[in-house]
Amino acid sequence: MPTLRLTQFAEGQPDHYRVEITLEGKGLPRQVATVRFPFTLTHDDQADLRWYLEDYLQYPLDPAPKIAARVEARMAEIGRELFDHVFGSRGAFKLWARLSPTLNDTRVEVVTDVRGAAAIPWELIRDPDADAPLALAAREFTRAQPESVQPPKIPPPASGPIRILLVICRPRAGEDVPFRSTASRILKGLTAEARAAFQLDVLRPPTFEQLGRTLRAAKARGEPYHIVHFDGHGTYLETGEENLADLLKRLGAIMLSGPRDGRHGYLLFENPTADENAELVDGSSLGKLLVETDVPVLVLPGCARSPKLNGFDWVLQRLAADVPVTRADIMRMGAGGLLAEIPSRPLPRGLAASRGGACSQSARGPAPRCLAP
Repeated sequence: MPTLRLTQFAEGQPDHYRVEITLEGKGLPRQVATVRFPFTLTHDDQADLRWYLEDYLQYPLDPAPKIAARVEARMAEIGRELFDHVFGSRGAFKLWARLSPTLNDTRVEVVTDVRGAAAIPWELIRDPDADAPLALAAREFTRAQPESVQPPKIPPPASGPIRILLVICRPRAGEDVPFRSTASRILKGLTAEARAAFQLDVLRPPTFEQLGRTLRAAKARGEPYHIVHFDGHGTYLETGEENLADLLKRLGAIMLSGPRDGRHGYLLFENPTADENAELVDGSSLGKLLVETDVPVLVLPGCARSPKLNGFDWVLQRLAADVPVTRADIMRMGAGGLLAEIPSRPLPRGLAASRGGACSQSARGPAPRCLAP
């Protein structure tokens, strides 16, 4: 299968990039082209993309479709601009001309370091002639890191099921997201025949210590897990020595690794010995364990809640979409009026329903409101 590899490098000047384009594959002469271009995803574009990918999926209500149409047009525009940057030069265009007839059988691989991974929205790059994103037209579209500190060990093809370990962490117990909210979706997505090809185990108790014991025991049996699926919370915190004590006191959690300067991401495992039943585990600690136990894949489902809107935001959104706002609409906002917060998204994964709440919306009301007893 042909592979189109786009390797992104940061130039010395901010928001300027060098991209090495490589086309290679069995029976193909290796072709390479290099392009340089400036690119900036504005704050407004970032906010629009976040809204489109998160809020709009939850609330596709008027005037959201009109706003979404504008965002979709802007996404297509960004994609065409990015395509022109990458394949606009003579050498790069020759490479694209050779590739395009077989794009549907091609693997597209985007290579960036962690710091630059979000700088360019490569998933939007769009062929202006076909008017289609490469991410949808190619047979495969994936991202990769240029150099892994510890490359994963890919298990050889063998008979037997794909072994998946579900790690479901709920430090806040009954006040947290329902226990089977994500795992049930995985199972429902498989047919009865497909389920026979998978072995799903649930880690109990969901502590990092128990994860280590379970993964090491599976490796010792000669049956290491192929996938660890983490269903829980994460955080991104400043954890330097000067504020580590205050941080742990505020979170009521145990930190597995020592303090590190700068901001870092952590997963929250359960730990009954901590005040808040939580343990912060950083990527280095988890990565070392997965490499040690021959687990090649870690799945981290995204779960984000956007900030709440207030009445001013709601009015401005409707006016921008040419949707009228009446005095009755304002009066229905109730106490606080335009300064009152309006829930723009439901609680994640049906949490409101699990607490016995009910959601209702008036015919012309400003937003759905969750009513809890």
